[in-house]
Amino acid sequence: LQNAQINSHLAGVKINLSNEPPEFLNTLFKEKEVDLIITQPKFYDNHGINEMFSAGRTILKEKGKIVVVSDKINVIEKIAEKQGWNGKKEVEIINGGVCYIVKSFKKN
Repeated sequence: LQNAQINSHLAGVKINLSNEPPEFLNTLFKEKEVDLIITQPKFYDNHGINEMFSAGRTILKEKGKIVVVSDKINVIEKIAEKQGWNGKKEVEIINGGVCYIVKSFKKN
């Protein structure tokens, strides 16, 4: 997070970075305050992933998105669909023999 904070400052971009559990998103941000959530959740944390998509409905602006990086994207897609989110734009990143998928989700 520290490198991202430095880079955003140098670029003159205002961003809020947080390494908090998804359960706290509603307490960290006001309603319709957030443009974008970028995350690399633990695929086995179904509760946290559910909380993230639930909080996204409240804190994201109308055209806000959640961008997820994961090597287990199918698990996250199932949770997102159940919560009423559509996945779009897939990009593959291979790092150390592991294939990560970057996918954005928008509210229905």
